Amino acid sequence: MNPAELKKEIGQLEQEKEQLLTKINLFKNKSNKKDFQNLLEATSKLRKEQEQDAKLNEKEHELTNMIEFYEQQLLTVKQRVVDVKKISN
Repeated sequence: MNPAELKKEIGQLEQEKEQLLTKINLFKNKSNKKDFQNLLEATSKLRKEQEQDAKLNEKEHELTNMIEFYEQQLLTVKQRVVDVKKISN
């Protein structure tokens, strides 16, 4: 991303943060502490799951790239073997 896109993204995230804080404060005022605590725990668990999911997706991407790299290496070695056999005959 270029700097302008990053600044725009940061601005959007800051707006979302303010909206969430406003919603949290409204919810705090409308509900009792037990309900709010339950909601807070649920959202915390959701966030942790989302972070773990993102890490697993990143790891999957890395492993896929590694597989592609080693498959290419294998093809290169196989071609070398064929070339050496041709030369030796």
